[in-house]
Amino acid sequence: MKTALLSDEAPKDVFKFWQSMFVEQIKSGGIDTTSKTLFEKGKALGQSYSGHEGASWEDALTGMICGMGGALKIYGEGKEFHTTVTYPYNICSIGGPKSSKTYDLNGGRVPKVYLFQKCLCFPYLQGLLAAFGKNARLANEGCIIEDGLNYCKFRITFD
Repeated sequence: MKTALLSDEAPKDVFKFWQSMFVEQIKSGGIDTTSKTLFEKGKALGQSYSGHEGASWEDALTGMICGMGGALKIYGEGKEFHTTVTYPYNICSIGGPKSSKTYDLNGGRVPKVYLFQKCLCFPYLQGLLAAFGKNARLANEGCIIEDGLNYCKFRITFD
């Protein structure tokens, strides 16, 4: 008879499965194709939010983060904003815990943090913001995968 997994073991298995699927997608389609696909997925989510009367990009971004179990704070005005996404544990709901892991892609080793930021987090967020007519440049200022803390920070600059 099998025993149930402890509650903190199940998420690790889910992360491993999901992350292996994501990396395989990058290996088969490439970094650019994966980024474009996730931009379009983010844009579709943003369009869902923008269809609600009075919804703003801030509402959409907050809703997306809350849906992943995080809390979002947005600071700034005009064209430049800083954000902090905080989770209850030192684990990102997308990228998992701190990791210096690298993946073999196109004959070279690529850091996990690079893949998740450049192929998933940034394009998805840029797509979400594009649904609100925003062309955004993003810069990472802190990442759970890289730093091992319970928050991630990034700067959003609108063109």
